Amino acid sequence: MIATSGLLTIINIALVLYNKFEVKKLTQRIKFEQFKTKELVKKIKLALETIRKMETNPDLLHSR
Repeated sequence: MIATSGLLTIINIALVLYNKFEVKKLTQRIKFEQFKTKELVKKIKLALETIRKMETNPDLLHSR
């Protein structure tokens, strides 16, 4: 009876530690994906701004 309780306690502790490790790993992955998304949005905004400048440039408009 005591051995079973001790074994269950050890299993519970192991599961808690494993879950904590997995949550930490997933949290890091989410932060990295959010960072990548922010950088991609910055690049898209910069590209759109560059395209807008090129489209409104009078020298380029008259050369068409």
